[in-house]
Amino acid sequence: MSELADFRLSSSARRTLAHLAPIVLTDEVDELGIREEVVDGVELFLRSVPAPIRIAVAAGIRTFEASARAVPSSLGRGFSSLPPELAAAHFERYWHSSLEPIKQLGRALKMFLVMSYYEHSAKKSQLEYHPESWISQVAQERLERFAEEIREHETEMTAPNPLPDSIPRASEGRSLPLATGGPS
Repeated sequence: MSELADFRLSSSARRTLAHLAPIVLTDEVDELGIREEVVDGVELFLRSVPAPIRIAVAAGIRTFEASARAVPSSLGRGFSSLPPELAAAHFERYWHSSLEPIKQLGRALKMFLVMSYYEHSAKKSQLEYHPESWISQVAQERLERFAEEIREHETEMTAPNPLPDSIPRASEGRSLPLATGGPS
């Protein structure tokens, strides 16, 4: 099993993602009280990906934060300092951008937050989504349904070698005869 990378989002990146969370996840993220935990989940996910991807995502978050300063209505403020309506408008500019890299950055940031949000135990409970119990239930049902086939397969796999000893094996150093008479 591999270890996760020693990676932490900068405090600025955390603020950016935390400010973006209610925009892409709705206010429900705050109603459940899990905004910071969702950002923690993004960080955990980024620890599992290769370094070049982490570096690109971190650069993308910084770009997203700083690019808000270029919009006149922001009055020179970064994304995490914008009021909610201006922050939502900034994200919409990314989401609907005609420049594909900008559009993909908006989608990637949303993807990280959405993935972390739906993996959070509070959201799973709210949705009554309990995959672990379903998996164990289905596994038990399949074991019961296919028990006979499983036993037959185990017996077949552990039975003595069905080939008679008179048949030469390549592993014994003998060459096996080649088929003849086929197309050339």
